[in-house]
Amino acid sequence: MRYQTANQPVPRVSYGFYRDQFYAAFVKLRSPDQFVHLQRQFSKKHGKPKITHIKASGQTVYRWEVEDVKIKLKMKESIGDYKLAFYYSPLAAKLNREQLEQIPPKAYGPAPSKAAKSAPLLEY
Repeated sequence: MRYQTANQPVPRVSYGFYRDQFYAAFVKLRSPDQFVHLQRQFSKKHGKPKITHIKASGQTVYRWEVEDVKIKLKMKESIGDYKLAFYYSPLAAKLNREQLEQIPPKAYGPAPSKAAKSAPLLEY
């Protein structure tokens, strides 16, 4: 199946499953036109989004919540990266919690020795 929005094809659609249950759809958008088109459509139907600007990554995220579904439009305009995601909140929350519980302690590495020399994390 091929999808389109704003009269342009969508490059990729992926689906997320948790314990054999559908919980998310991830859509790679082709252009800023598609992003703006969807942002207007979601705002018209679901109201004003919560907008977050992440300076470190140069990403802007638009969020809507509709009952148990979260809608996210993500944009990194500097590199032309535009994405759309739909999440079924109850399953997404379980998945996130389970993933955190399954991270092995060794993944973080050993704690530093109390006798180790201290150094500034950042210098300005």
